[in-house]
Amino acid sequence: MVTQLCDLGAQVILLPAVTIEDPVSWQPLDMAIRRLSEGLYSWVIFTSANAVTKSFERLDEQKLDTRAFGRVKVAAVGSVTSEVLAARGIRADVVPDAFTGEDMAAELGRGPGRILIPRASGAPRSLLDVLELAGWIPEEVVAYVTVPASPDSVAARTVKAGRFDVLTFTSGSTARSFAEAVASPGELGLSADGASARAVACIGPRTAEAALAVGFRVDIVAAEHTSRGLATALVEHLKHS
Repeated sequence: MVTQLCDLGAQVILLPAVTIEDPVSWQPLDMAIRRLSEGLYSWVIFTSANAVTKSFERLDEQKLDTRAFGRVKVAAVGSVTSEVLAARGIRADVVPDAFTGEDMAAELGRGPGRILIPRASGAPRSLLDVLELAGWIPEEVVAYVTVPASPDSVAARTVKAGRFDVLTFTSGSTARSFAEAVASPGELGLSADGASARAVACIGPRTAEAALAVGFRVDIVAAEHTSRGLATALVEHLKHS
């Protein structure tokens, strides 16, 4: 996304709000991978590139390879996740144009069947709820943990001083961690009643919900829930601002 924005003429302040860490135990994911190799799932849904990377690390650890996927179908959230899968030798059967639980359930159709979903700890339940309503049995397994990053950096000080035009959030965890570790919406004039001319942009509706929940107003939500979609939404917004 940084490259895309720079190509469009933006000056980008790269401020990681979270770091990716391993879960306390790999046992649940390892067991799920074993069940996958035994053909016990109808689908695997990867909701991020990190989920792919961590899952394949454990696949390697168990001396397994892409043959473990057998005839299971694979869904990927976004083009980046599907590209990371392709680099591992897996072509996604489904890549929704927009990602919400409803979109994914519509793409998969109705169950029955078991669905493996390796993803971040504390991810929203909405996807599981919609899949259950569609007759599936979703099994969520923690593949990684997001932890607030240290705010002590030149980038953090620049942002705290308000020297930016647009604040972008690419996940709910980044919105929550930013508000906790970098600056609150009120400090930046970005709360619902804030007077700042700066804007808040979110990659999709779930991220927007998380940003709103911690007190940010949301000015931009990408129609296509990818980095490319977010860049396009930013361009359209700035054209009219």
